[in-house]
Amino acid sequence: MNNWLSIICFASVAFCCQAETKLSSTIKEVTVYNDRAAVTRHAQIQLSAGEYELVFENLPNALDNQSLQLDVKATEAVIIQDININHHYLVSNANERLRVVEQEIKVLQEKLAQVDDQETLLVNQKNFIDQAQKSTVGENSRANRPSLEQVQQIMDFSSVSLAKLSEETRQLSTEKEQLQKQLQVLKDNQTLLFDETQSQVKDVTVKVNVPKTEMVKVNLTYVTYGASWTPIYDARFSSKEQKLSLNYLANVAQQTGEDWQGVKLTLSTAKPSLSGTVPELKPWTVAQYNERVLGSPRDSRMQYKAARADMSSKKPRPAFTPKASISTSLTNTAFTIAEPITLLSGSDEQKVMIYSLDNLQADLVYQTVPRLKEVALLQATTKNNSDYPLLAGVLNIFMDGRFISRGTLGITMPNDTLKVGLGVDEGVKVTFKQLKRFTEKTGFTNSGERITYDYLLTVQNNKNKPVALAIADHIPVSQNEKIKVTLLSPNTIQADKEGKISWNITLKPMEKQEIPIKFTVDYPVNTQVIGL
Repeated sequence: MNNWLSIICFASVAFCCQAETKLSSTIKEVTVYNDRAAVTRHAQIQLSAGEYELVFENLPNALDNQSLQLDVKATEAVIIQDININHHYLVSNANERLRVVEQEIKVLQEKLAQVDDQETLLVNQKNFIDQAQKSTVGENSRANRPSLEQVQQIMDFSSVSLAKLSEETRQLSTEKEQLQKQLQVLKDNQTLLFDETQSQVKDVTVKVNVPKTEMVKVNLTYVTYGASWTPIYDARFSSKEQKLSLNYLANVAQQTGEDWQGVKLTLSTAKPSLSGTVPELKPWTVAQYNERVLGSPRDSRMQYKAARADMSSKKPRPAFTPKASISTSLTNTAFTIAEPITLLSGSDEQKVMIYSLDNLQADLVYQTVPRLKEVALLQATTKNNSDYPLLAGVLNIFMDGRFISRGTLGITMPNDTLKVGLGVDEGVKVTFKQLKRFTEKTGFTNSGERITYDYLLTVQNNKNKPVALAIADHIPVSQNEKIKVTLLSPNTIQADKEGKISWNITLKPMEKQEIPIKFTVDYPVNTQVIGL
């Protein structure tokens, strides 16, 4: 009976030891979204028939518990019985290393204190010598006055002593500077090690039932925060060939807490943060206008987002050259990079090549909005002849191999018109000035008032070839039927609903044109008009 109990106990202990199995897993695939990433880990293990708890250790603490997807592959169906998630502090030797660093900091601080004491001693010695020199040459009675030979001896001694003190002071200063640098390095390490002792991770435990002995493959996919990608473009224009090339790249960053080594990287335009549910309209209320409110919460949020977008202290590393394959669904597009990518957690942003549009024949047109900026901007217009949708992003512009400016590229779908601003061309001069503004009475009984605005736009082509120029301006838009705005010049065009006017001209080589822009604003007398 006792022998049977021993066998049963031994079998139970053996089963318990076998039940929990820590998996050695590697990250194989990563899909990056605008604010998170879906990570797929792969593991395989030889298992005998029975129940097991398979543990994926030390996963990111930012892992979304609701995002877990498990795929278990074997020749016979493996039953997944349960999945549990536990979080804990990362077990490492950081505490021991932290104690060593703290001890080294104390040693350096003691050395610095000794250097400070030595500096104080040298200062006191120098002050003593200075006082001795003053007393030697100061006012003394004739009986106590030192001889010329004694004065010379004192001065020689002082000179030698002061030179020695100065040398010792310089040596102490150098030693102190080196000790302070070493101390700063140790304090930086202390901060990193302290953060490591506070790091939390998660373990995912999968309970499975294996029907027979065989190799079992387990793929775990989860979503974690701390990763993002943004589109960025390099536009290169050749003025000689009048052709445009556009490199479509992505800036990828990740601070998920785990390194991606040689992974298959996919960049998705999907936005998991946005709900797929149709939003519900809320009541739209109006009230009597009491006072003018400058700004709004929405404006503040937009300004905050714009400021955050401009803050970037990390420089992207050089881009990989392979192009990406594209897959589209009803609501999003995914770019899968051809070559494996390595991106360490917390490292600088990395540029990844998505696609390159080469040798696009471009049409050139100059544009000016003289009321806002007295310059002529050159724009190249072509077509997105690829299957790749171009998302809105930062645009770096190069002309004839030289960087000229930075702008933005709007969303451009396949076969849509692609517009790239090539910067200011000093060869086309633009000036815009107000000639006069005057007010006069109108009507037989002087019941109305009229303000006349008179501007002069001057454009000059300093090139030896014709230039096509698109001009844009605007005039006031009346929001009251009693106020009437009339465009007098140019008289061949009409303003749209927003008051915008635009027209095209062609300047011959070295030609100069003066274009008057004139409009009037009419309103009844004693009417207060705002906005002018």
